[in-house]
Amino acid sequence: GTVKYLVALAISALSCLLSQALLACELNSLPNRDGRSQWYCSNSSSTVIVFVHGLNSNSADVWLYASEAASDDRVYWPELARDDPILAASDDANVSPSILLASFHTGPGSRSFSIADAQKQIFDALFSSIDGQLPAVEKKTIILVGHSLGGVLLRDVLSRNADRLLGKRLGLLLVASPSKGSTFANIAGYAQWAV
Repeated sequence: GTVKYLVALAISALSCLLSQALLACELNSLPNRDGRSQWYCSNSSSTVIVFVHGLNSNSADVWLYASEAASDDRVYWPELARDDPILAASDDANVSPSILLASFHTGPGSRSFSIADAQKQIFDALFSSIDGQLPAVEKKTIILVGHSLGGVLLRDVLSRNADRLLGKRLGLLLVASPSKGSTFANIAGYAQWAV
């Protein structure tokens, strides 16, 4: 009696967890704008796509295009990646890739938050467990997508941790990342110093 009850309870809990994991990959809502890293979709795929926003942004707004003319005309990059049949077909398990929205504190109130602090938050998002899920670097294929400063941070984290990524298939897509520096950032630095 007790063993059957425990087995039934374990099966019920497992099916609940599996349904939550599957549901997490079928959400059409935007993530929180609270500046914390979070899984948009976490599943058994051997591939993870990690999106990192830029300065003065967040994971919801930077990857979103919403038409002002039509309220239902909305394109969200992580959703496109999740629903792309080519990405799913390239996976060992034939499922859509897991998607992590890595975030760092940014915005006007972040003046004492340094680049080193931002790099640490991106490192933690990649190498630590989030929401009870395995770290993103546990996946076989890691595709990193960085916008502006997010791309700069990703390159730095990759170069500092190359030894920890041996044997992984890595891809890096930089979207408007200032590879040769940014005049705007220099001017903003002077303005911040003056304030």
